Order: sequence, then structure tokens, then C-alpha cells
Amino acid sequence: MTVFRFAHMLKQATGGGVEAYLWNLNRVLLERNRMRILQMYLVPVEGQAEIITERVGRGELVWIPSVLTTIPAEQMSYVKRFKERLRRRTVSETVVNHEILLSKLADYRPVLGVFHWISQDSKRVIHYLREKSIPLVVINHFDNMRLKRRMIRQQVSLIRAVAGVSEVAVPGFLRNRFTNLSDGIETDFFHPQKANPPDRETKDSVIFFPARICEEKGHLDAVKVFGRLARSTVKAVLVCAGREGSRGFMQKLLAAIAEEGAGERVIFVGELSPEDLRDWYAASDIVILPSYSEGLGRVLLEGQAMERPVLAYDVGGVREAMREGITGFLIKKGDIDGLATRLQYLLREEKSHRTAMGKLGREFVVDRFSLDALAGRHERFYAGALER
Repeated sequence: MTVFRFAHMLKQATGGGVEAYLWNLNRVLLERNRMRILQMYLVPVEGQAEIITERVGRGELVWIPSVLTTIPAEQMSYVKRFKERLRRRTVSETVVNHEILLSKLADYRPVLGVFHWISQDSKRVIHYLREKSIPLVVINHFDNMRLKRRMIRQQVSLIRAVAGVSEVAVPGFLRNRFTNLSDGIETDFFHPQKANPPDRETKDSVIFFPARICEEKGHLDAVKVFGRLARSTVKAVLVCAGREGSRGFMQKLLAAIAEEGAGERVIFVGELSPEDLRDWYAASDIVILPSYSEGLGRVLLEGQAMERPVLAYDVGGVREAMREGITGFLIKKGDIDGLATRLQYLLREEKSHRTAMGKLGREFVVDRFSLDALAGRHERFYAGALER
């Protein structure tokens, strides 16, 4: 059986939550089944578009590139040029070229198309596969409210089945055909005993914030909290791990750090390998995710697997990723006072209390979010779509 995956992802497990999800899922599915997975990946304009075939387990993983291409202003529509000028952006447009992808789909002839991302450029691929009578499914990795967007809703109407990583806030028009596939992590890898944490150069508590550095992930809120901590008796440092979303936001964030007087309290360690990520979880006392939009919050699963209590805004399916008040705390989105209060509470508690929460967190994740369980849910979802 050949399955095709459409995803705006990089060919590296450190790219983000979707990349990590698919890297792990593909590996486990191929270890369990004789199958071929065609995995789309994005190549930057100046990158090398290569088709790469790997033997994995009992099957085959084929990486097929789609190339990001920049369209100059003179080739853009008048409406798009006008909108870009209003937004004070450079007048050009980046689009995804699927020529290589479509030619390879014709060669491999998949029996199922799985879309992990819906956007303007997915339309062409959806229509191509429908013309070939290939069944299609969508898996949403983000807040389910995203499925209400007009462009996404139009494309989803052409799809046989819909799933997501959470069943929170599923739109009414999808409830009867929505499947919750949830998430899964490699709990043997994310284990405290496997870690080699970096030396802590401070006796202060370490708060770990692993997320792409962009406005919607809540970094400005975290900085405001640490500005307050810097003026209190609670001693802690914030360690931010993740790639920069944009240079403009990074400058805004650095200005906020200076304004809050938190310059010595915020550390950036960049984008980390899975091993380094695990080591920083082990070096931390608490993991936070004050994100304004999430599908489930994969880093919360990883943090709990590493026996760390977690704090997060109550958005998307985050409440399904922890046990409120037992393995961590949920805070109302944007409630900086609430985030600061909960953080101070955990830091002022005896370490034994945080340790107990962490151990319960690992039990929770091991019980509900194993990779084998995730693979089994996908197998049943694919089989159901093919039978319809």
C-alpha cells in the first residue's frame, strides 16, 4: 500500500511540532506495516530539490520536494500588490511549486492522500488526486477553530474524512465525521534517565519554554512575567528554545526584555536537536507554554514525560495534554497575572511537590500518548477512509 502525505514541513525532525509528529509516526507505521509513504517536504528557493528514498522497518519512505518560489511584483495580481503595500511588506509573493510532486504522484499512484496542511497551494493537489479517484483525508494539527476558515472549509468539503489532534472545539458541521487521533511521543527517548543535562551555571530555578519564537506562542507574555519575577524575591531564569519566526518580532521581543529589566533573566539557546531538547527538559524545573493557539501542545507531553510540571494557556486541545491541578496548571489565555501567580506558587513550593507532579505527569503521558497507540489510531483511520 502506498500513502501520500501533503505537509508544509522541512526534512528535519527539529523543524517544529508537525515535523516531529510525522517523523515519529512514519517510522512507527513503517516498522509495523509493509507499505510505502510518500512524504512531501518544502525546499527553500535556493535549496536542492532531491527525491530521497529510505528503507525504514518493513517499508519505504520517499521524500518528494515541493519548491518555494518567489514571484516578483510584476507577476502578481493588482489586488495582491495593493494588499502587500497596505501591510508595508516587500511587494513579492512566495508560492509553492508542486511540479515535481505531481509528476511523482503519477509514477507511484498512491491509494490514499493524507493532508496535514490545507492552504491555497493544496487546492491543485487535491483536485489532481480527486481526478484520479484517490480517497483523501485531512488531519488538523492546529486549533480546530481553524477548520471554520472559508478557504479551508471549501477544501475540506471535498475530503472523505477529517481528523485532528484534539476534539476540543470541533466545528458543528464536522462533528459527525471527525476523528480524534491525538498525539504520541517516544516516551523511552523522553525519559529522565536518558538525559545528560547541561551544567546549571546558576542556583536560580530554570523555566523552560520550547517553542518557535513568534508572537502567537506567547513570548511577550512570558517576558512580562519574568519582569515581575526580576522585581520579586523569586529567583528564576527563562530559557527559550526554538527557531526565530521573524527578525522583526525578535527585535520587538528584545526591546520588551530590556523594558522589563529582565535582560539577565532570559536566555535564548536556539533551535535544538532532539537530544539537546531532552537535556534541557532535564535541566529545568518547570516547562511553560503560554501560547495563544495550539492543536494539543506536544512540548507539554515531552515535558511531562521528563517528569516536569507544566503551565500553559487553556487554548485549543491543551487541556487534553495534561491533568489540570495534578500534572500542571491551565491559565486563561492572556492572563499574565494568573501565569505569574501559578509560576510563583510552584517555585515557592517544596521541590518534593514539583517532583510528585512530575512523576504523575510521566505516568499520564506513558499511559495515553505512546507512539504505538498513535500508529494504531492512524491505521484504523486510514482503513475506515478506504472502506467508505
